[in-house]
Amino acid sequence: MHARSHGVTTILGLAVLVFVLGLAASAPAAKDKIAVLIDSDFYDDVSVKFDRYVQEVEQRFPVELLVFNAHNWDSESPENIRDFLLSAYAVDAIKGALLVGDIPFAKWEQTFGTNAGVSSVFYEDMDGSFSDNDGDGMYDYHTFGPNEGPEIWVCWMRPPKWDPVLYLNRLFDKAHNYYTGVTITNKRAFIAGHQDYDANIWDTALATAPPCVDIYGAANVDTDGVGADLTWDTDIKNQLKTVGYEIFDTWQHASTLSQVWDVGFTSSSTIMYLSNGSLMTFIYGCQSADFWHAQGNFPSNVCLAAAYPFGTSIGQAATGTSWSYGTEYKYMFIESMGNGDAYLGEAWFVMELFVETRSFVEGRYRDRDPSGECAGNNLIGNPFLIVKCMGNGDSDSDGMPDWFENRHRKPTVNGSQGLNRFLYDSLDDADNDGLSNGSEYDNDTDPTDPDTDDDGMPDGWEVGHDLDPLVDDSMGDPDCDGFTNIDEWLAGTDPRDYESALRMISVRRITDPELPTIVRISWKSVANKTYVIEYCDDPCDGSMEWVSCDTVSALGPTTTWTDDGGSKTGHTNPDDVPHRYYRVQLYIP
Repeated sequence: MHARSHGVTTILGLAVLVFVLGLAASAPAAKDKIAVLIDSDFYDDVSVKFDRYVQEVEQRFPVELLVFNAHNWDSESPENIRDFLLSAYAVDAIKGALLVGDIPFAKWEQTFGTNAGVSSVFYEDMDGSFSDNDGDGMYDYHTFGPNEGPEIWVCWMRPPKWDPVLYLNRLFDKAHNYYTGVTITNKRAFIAGHQDYDANIWDTALATAPPCVDIYGAANVDTDGVGADLTWDTDIKNQLKTVGYEIFDTWQHASTLSQVWDVGFTSSSTIMYLSNGSLMTFIYGCQSADFWHAQGNFPSNVCLAAAYPFGTSIGQAATGTSWSYGTEYKYMFIESMGNGDAYLGEAWFVMELFVETRSFVEGRYRDRDPSGECAGNNLIGNPFLIVKCMGNGDSDSDGMPDWFENRHRKPTVNGSQGLNRFLYDSLDDADNDGLSNGSEYDNDTDPTDPDTDDDGMPDGWEVGHDLDPLVDDSMGDPDCDGFTNIDEWLAGTDPRDYESALRMISVRRITDPELPTIVRISWKSVANKTYVIEYCDDPCDGSMEWVSCDTVSALGPTTTWTDDGGSKTGHTNPDDVPHRYYRVQLYIP
């Protein structure tokens, strides 16, 4: 038990009364720990909106963001960054890494062919190793570890270099509007395919339309390019501008700077200024996420996948590849988001864990050495996005919008916990903090976290006593009674009432020539609180210890305890010692 003691010491005769508040330890709920690396200089430029983003993500997702913002990451080598992530994986058991800004990346070249580009798996595979056998500065050999595949997911929040502060703050603003319900996405998916790949819309094992139908229903999944139908770049752009989607899934040829349709193409510079658009865009085309050769040094040089989250549309994330491969197994993370309620980064890991393995390469490319092959997939933008959020609708008419309820229904190993948009649960208290789910919505607190601001005081108690449940005000003392808010919470007293505090009422020594000496102690108490009385004959003597002599459960606002002739402390008469000190502890098991 941790102890907090106060200078409420009063001496009367031979008795000293000291209150000590005990702090009970509580085990926090398990959350995915995500390492967030942002260069210290860059952080200074975006700190306000970055910090807001971190807070809003942690309020809405089962994650704890471990922010590392006091280091010049931009000047480090990929090898040093990998070593840091290895340490974070070993010490903190991180599940993912969000790399914010111009974080250096490792380059990989395929043993088969001439493909080369950014390697996310270099930071994802924690128990493997990488080597550059030909010494050209690009890794070309991957030794798989005991786990064979990646251990963490990686997302690149990498804005165009032309004006990184503007673009990153734009993404943070879009995330804020999405998290707070200002931006409401249409609950629809749009899947478009070039004739060379249109079978992957419905008909092959890689088809992405079926999992989208599972999420949104057939009436809310639009397609373009099925069968003899041709995709036109003008139709695709108009569809995105007119409707706006949650998922835009594409099957087409691509380059670093453009998506190629049956007729025409869509350039990344066009996407940068697209209106409406799609929250998440999943690209099949080659080199679509190659931010090595298209770093955004000027507006027309923004990599295709980066244009969606950092442009003017509602887009916040996009996926693609570094070289001339396509992201074939997109259906895996779409299924994971739909069936498992996983957030995007978590769902992305499901696919990476499948394709970045020796077993996959051996099955997919039987004539190639698995150690010389990497899939080259990259996730860019905001990894904390979900589906199944029904906009401003209120499906169960409980006064809480669907977006709020869905964002507070969090995945667990056994399914999910939290709110349910199909159940009238506004009067329930999902986290047992004394504040109903509906009141949590009204106060902008987290209905699945009893202490939204992690200051040790439950949200319901803070709201009920006019404290701020979104700010750590545990050390405040609004009634100026010498007890902090956290002390008042533990003691069961009112932080707004000066008279409501743990204070001594009296300490009396009662003597009678014919009776043993009696010591009677009275103090302000709170019903159902437990107090422990201890004594020591000389607390200044290091050889003497405080000895527990009694436990009292309070029945009301005043408690009196009597040491009648020393019977409870083991002394026949308190007069036999020159001093006796008594201490009262508020005990919190």
